[in-house]
Amino acid sequence: QATRWAVPPIGQMNREPEFLTREIVEAIHQDQIEHARELIDEGESRQYVADLLNVERVTLYRELATL
Repeated sequence: QATRWAVPPIGQMNREPEFLTREIVEAIHQDQIEHARELIDEGESRQYVADLLNVERVTLYRELATL
């Protein structure tokens, strides 16, 4: 039985692929860290916030230290 693809093959795509620039990635990252700080300040546990961002708690601590 043939497999059905969820995404059309590259030659059949109707639009150009979009690439994120380093500036966009850094802006998204900074927004996430600021949001994490707000959640922690509101009383959420650091483990919950780390899980929400899909990172380890140590990574969260390191990034929060850069603010």
